[in-house]
Amino acid sequence: MRLVGILVLGYAITPLHPGTGRSPGLVDLPIQRDPLGYPIVYASGLKGALKSLCARRISNKCIDTRSGRIKCDDDECSICCCLFGPEPGEGEKGAGILSVLDFTVFAVPIPSIDKGYLYITSPYISRRSLGVLDILLSNGVKNDGLKHLKKLIEKIAYTDPNKYYTINKGEHVSILHSFINTEPLSFDGDLSKINNLLKNVGPMLSDFTNRLVIVPDNVATQLMDKGIIRITRVRLRVDIKTAAKRNLWTEEYLPIGTFLIGGLIASTPRKNEYCSKYMNGAEVCDEKCAEKVLEDFKGKLGIKDVAYMIVGGKETIGKGLIKLKII
Repeated sequence: MRLVGILVLGYAITPLHPGTGRSPGLVDLPIQRDPLGYPIVYASGLKGALKSLCARRISNKCIDTRSGRIKCDDDECSICCCLFGPEPGEGEKGAGILSVLDFTVFAVPIPSIDKGYLYITSPYISRRSLGVLDILLSNGVKNDGLKHLKKLIEKIAYTDPNKYYTINKGEHVSILHSFINTEPLSFDGDLSKINNLLKNVGPMLSDFTNRLVIVPDNVATQLMDKGIIRITRVRLRVDIKTAAKRNLWTEEYLPIGTFLIGGLIASTPRKNEYCSKYMNGAEVCDEKCAEKVLEDFKGKLGIKDVAYMIVGGKETIGKGLIKLKII
């Protein structure tokens, strides 16, 4: 069976707080991490945001201003409920045809004395991302830059997990306040095509391959942790403008420029009443139906398949804005 889906590249325009709720540790409100300690954005925090993005891009009338719910029964807006499922309480209309994948944090910018900032990734992260790329690009890669990016990620995935590398050159680079000798990772793909692809994802990625350092798996989580932003916040008493008792807490954020890889996969055949206009009289949405819905969805996202949405909340204090490149 051929899987139908969309690859999504993400870029943090502002710091992101994909939170886990309160924690008993030093950080009261930490970001999400996988079992090995690597930052991740779980699909549970993305699906609702993507559904709202879909509705907003189609028309302002798709969202009820009083309840905030999507008007699934509106013919123009029904595509969002076909893709992501009905609103709560709407009965058995069928599940959404899309499975939203977790977003892998592929590379995090960290400070460097000599380069300003570097991007850090590791073989483990590359292997994890490669699984997503293999599924979503199984029908062949049409985008030249994406073809070379996949080739680079494949190369990184199977390097020695105990060594430091930079692409095509060994360098004496500064990571935080330490200088480290890296070995050259030989790569015969076109780096300029990768950088041209990624500069459309986010400006800090325009020279991504020149700033990328592949670090050993056994230190990657500690080094990535140095790029995580921690802010201690306080709630003030309105009357005297001083801190109220027990109202001091610390939050974590992924930094601006964080590079993420995720995707959407259609689970077919699936019965969903809101997909009816794509089903040509059939009872279920099959592979061809899913292809039509996804093309329509991509077409509604805007110029050059770029979209913006809020992830993890905190938008009232200028956090959570992410840019998506839909491929």
